[in-house]
This record gives sequence, C-alpha cells and structure tokens, in this order.
Amino acid sequence: MAKTLFTMTVRERVGAVKANLKAKRRLSGWVLPKEETSFADKDSYSNIDSDVTPLERRTWTTWTIFGFWVSDAMNAQGWMAPASIIAVGLTYREAIYSLILGLGIVSIPLVLNGAIGAHLHIPFPVAARSSFGFLFARFAVVTRMVTALFWHAIQTYTGSTALTQMLRAIWPSYLDIPNHLPASAGITSQQLLSHFLFWSIQFPILLIPPHKLRWFFVFKVIVTVTASTATVIAMTSKAGGTGHIWDQEYRVHGAARSWLTLAAMMSCAGGWATMATNVPDFTRYLKSPKGYINIRRGVVFAAIIGGWVMVPWKIISSAQSLLTFMTGLAIFLAPISAILACDYWLVKKRHIDVPSLYRRHARYKYWHGINWRAAVAFLCSVTPNIPGLARASIHDDPVLHGVEYTPPEGSDYMSEKDKVDVSVQPKARDFGEV
Repeated sequence: MAKTLFTMTVRERVGAVKANLKAKRRLSGWVLPKEETSFADKDSYSNIDSDVTPLERRTWTTWTIFGFWVSDAMNAQGWMAPASIIAVGLTYREAIYSLILGLGIVSIPLVLNGAIGAHLHIPFPVAARSSFGFLFARFAVVTRMVTALFWHAIQTYTGSTALTQMLRAIWPSYLDIPNHLPASAGITSQQLLSHFLFWSIQFPILLIPPHKLRWFFVFKVIVTVTASTATVIAMTSKAGGTGHIWDQEYRVHGAARSWLTLAAMMSCAGGWATMATNVPDFTRYLKSPKGYINIRRGVVFAAIIGGWVMVPWKIISSAQSLLTFMTGLAIFLAPISAILACDYWLVKKRHIDVPSLYRRHARYKYWHGINWRAAVAFLCSVTPNIPGLARASIHDDPVLHGVEYTPPEGSDYMSEKDKVDVSVQPKARDFGEV
C-alpha cells in the first residue's frame, strides 16, 4: 500500500514537472499567476513579496537582526578594508579610526531607513514610491539592482578564491589541475572549477526566503566568529608574532595624509551605501520583485547574471578605473537613501498612506508618477560629484585629487537633508489622511 502511494506521488510530481516545462516553452508560460493583494489596483500586478509583510512572515527578532549584522559585517571585503588602508601608506591607527567613523556615518541612514521597514513592513521598492513617486521610484530600484549585481559578482568570486585555499589545504594536488583556457579568458580551469563549486554551494541557500533564515544567521555567527578568530591565531602563530605592524610609521605626510584618511573613511562608509539604501527589504523581512519576477526567480536571475554573465574574475583583475567607478556608485546611492529617510522622518513625519503606495493614481502619483522635488534634490547632490568620479575612473589619479568626489556618503547625506527640509509636501487632495 505504502509503495503504491509512493509510486502515485512520484508520477504526479513528474507529470506536474513535465506540464510546467511544456508551458515554459511560451513566454506567456512565465507569467506569474495574479495574486490577491490588500491594496493594489485590480488591474495591476502584485504578489506576496511586494505586499505588506503578512503576520506569519514577520519571524525576525532582535537576535535575528543581531545575527544578520554580525554575519554580514564579518566577511572578506570587511577584512580587506583595514589591510588596504595600511597598504596605501597609513597605519593601524588610521585604519581603526576610518572604520569606526565610516561605519558610524553610514549607521545613520541604516537606522533611519531600517525603521521604515520595521514600522510599515513594506519593501524598499514600495517605500521609495512615497518619496520619488510611483514611476520615478523605479529609477531608485534599478540603481540599487545594478550595484547589487556587481557586489554579488565580486563576492562570489572572492568566495571561490577562499574555497581554492581550503581545497588546496586538503588536497595539495588541486592546484596542479592543468589549464585548458586561453589567457584572454582571465581565469584558469582550476579557478573556474572553484568558482563553479562555490556558486553551486551558495545557490541553494539563496533560494531560501528571508523569513526562514533565522537559523542560518545563528549558524553564520557561530561559524564565522569561530573560524575568523582561529584564523587570526593560526596566521599570527605561523608568522612568528604580530611583526612590526604596531610600530609602523606613516608613508604619506601633510595634506596627502589628511585626504588619504578622509578617502579611507568614506570608502568604509561607501561600501555600506548599498545596504543603507534598501535596508527596509531586510527589516520588513522580505525582498520585493514584481512582473514576471518573484523572489525566487529574482534570486536565480541575480545568481546567473552576477555569478557568470558579468565574469567577476575580469571585474576584479581589470583596471583600477572600473573598481573606482564601482566604489563611486555610492554617490548615486547616498542621495537615494537620504531622500528616503528625510522624506519619511522630516517631511511626512512618519505619516505614510500605505494603501496609496500600491495605487498608481493615488496621492503618490505626484506629477505623472514623478516627485520633481526628489529629482531636483538628487541632481543637486550627484552633479557636483560627477566630474571627479569621471576623472578618477579614467585616470589613476593620486589620492590628493580624491577630494573631488571623496565624501559621497557623509556630505551627500547631509546635503540631501538640507534640500528635503525646505521642500513642500503636496496636498493630500481627496485620498484620505496621510
């Protein structure tokens, strides 16, 4: 009896898979079924990922947030930051100061924008409509998406290099795998294998919905803290001590040292500008795709595009100008996060008409779907930084010239506050209380 039931279940599932694959041969087969939502217009598309987070999915606690931040902060890029600061001519003191001040600056938009998701339980793409307008919010979402793809590409390849060292420690002959790829590929066969293995390990974890990740953050905190502490102890012991790092002298002096310290501080802050922009996606416990895309398809898209199509090994090994440009993307993200926070806390004073965020012709339509005040504030903040960013991307300028676009996170954020403070909130017309 049990065997017959198992056989029937397998046949049903196989049949469902075949029918699904057959439907996917047509573009219409990829359209997600329309879901009933609380506030969206009947003729518009929405799903549970973009709707207000239901009670059953609000599973994160204070300890979940703590685990998320600890596990997210302790990563390869975070460890490379102070090492890079020391490598360019500063000492461990400036590295510590830059980290503390830089992360202190970026914590302001992180907290202010995170409160939006925690209070309203809406994702970043929806929250942005109140500040930018129903249509102009898509610009903010696309800007954030591009940076997310770049960072996913870089971090995936960085993880593959760590996996290479792990496999080498277990099987030293792993490094002897012959290379069958041309030099123009920018990667060897062994490195490509490591990249594929790491991508394959990472991909299934990405498919887990955020509201089910509580256990994973606990796991990451335990493993990351233990592994990083053990690594520091092992490397220090192998090196015969800490060496002369505590006695290291400056290799730059005068104005160059001051600007270099400022650049290091802003670099530490700029690395978190991406998170400061869409942190409501995490504090409301879910991300938010739409159209043909739900959260699972969005993950698959990001994993394939970021992990393979963008050839991350070439991004890392390419000219310094490209990496400078990626870091400079903070000049676009800082105004977005600043406009979102200042509009919520200062202009609207935390009074948001949530149902209108899902209706294209409601109060947040503004002028043809665009809040011109947000557009003006964004342009006033970004425009002065463009020449310096372009010059640094084209030419490998010395650090002293970094003053032209060094302060993306701090100065852009404060300047946006001043601009939004004097903006006028449009009248609510006949759409109810704000």
